[in-house]
Amino acid sequence: MQRHVGTPPGTDLLPPSNSPPPRIEAILFDETNCEHKEIREPEELDALRSEEKILWVDVNGLGNAETIARVGKVFGFHRLSTEDVLHIDQRPKLEEFPDYLFVVVQHPLLEQGHPFEQISLFLGRGFVVTFQAFETNRLAAVQQRLLEGKGRVRRAREDYLAYALLDLVVDAYFPFMEQFDLRLEGLEAEIIGNGSPGAVHGVFDLKRKILQLRRTLWAMRDCLAQMARQPGQIIRAETAPYFRDVQDHVLRILEVAELQRELCTSLLELHHAQLNQRMNEIMKVLTMTATIFIPLSFIAGIYGMNFDPDASPWNMPELEWIYGYPAALLLMLAVALGMLALFRRKGWIGSGARGEAG
Repeated sequence: MQRHVGTPPGTDLLPPSNSPPPRIEAILFDETNCEHKEIREPEELDALRSEEKILWVDVNGLGNAETIARVGKVFGFHRLSTEDVLHIDQRPKLEEFPDYLFVVVQHPLLEQGHPFEQISLFLGRGFVVTFQAFETNRLAAVQQRLLEGKGRVRRAREDYLAYALLDLVVDAYFPFMEQFDLRLEGLEAEIIGNGSPGAVHGVFDLKRKILQLRRTLWAMRDCLAQMARQPGQIIRAETAPYFRDVQDHVLRILEVAELQRELCTSLLELHHAQLNQRMNEIMKVLTMTATIFIPLSFIAGIYGMNFDPDASPWNMPELEWIYGYPAALLLMLAVALGMLALFRRKGWIGSGARGEAG
């Protein structure tokens, strides 16, 4: 979606590029009756509004900005609110207007691609209007409860319906977090097993998603706290505790997200510790190899000097020994074995070294 620079606020109504055409459903209910309708023209909604019954309008798909604007016009929504509905990258927020509340939340997606789907909710006296960016109906569970008469949604008012919808969105984060837990367990096993670069990249990617999730949840927590502590004409005092309960669920999810973020950090530290351990093992092998060859090089250097044994009996008499060459090799071998025995006694190699590394 391309916005034009300098366009006055509220006039840039452009639909998301990947959103399907709107499909409008209306549910009109009271304690005893519930009526479900498919709406062809937004203006039909005006005739459904009633003081005795609650009207829930659910719009799936934002592919036609004109239709969205017509729905907003029926209920008297501010044009800026309608524009925010079409901009599906909004952070969770609550905006208060004289006749309604405008709430934006982000529904987590288990599918690949975009991690969230924006759900916009308008709450006013006698009505709730929801907008979903894609035609997937994430709110179908509440719709089913209404149609079947389960729970207390029919017996309550519109503010309780709004609570039920927000509670459904928040509850969707729990399987989302479980998926993160499973992925973390897999990455942990992979890092402990071989420490492949792909696992490290996976940890960084997951940590980035968790940070994005935390920012979204903190904004949702503030939004729900504001709704719970300011009961009035739209949110009644008896419904406020339910919003506090949803806020508590958000806090629990935030705690899980914080633990997962710390686990990501711990996995990265574990990976670095493994790299350092492997580097230390390599350096130890190289150092011991060099240490063993230093005296061997010293011995070879001595017998490589060009002194003439015929000029003096002190000039390397070993060069004339019949077994001089084997003796020099045996001396080198004895020195190497002696140094290996010393290393093993000190615990630098062998089972003692493995025990210290563990």
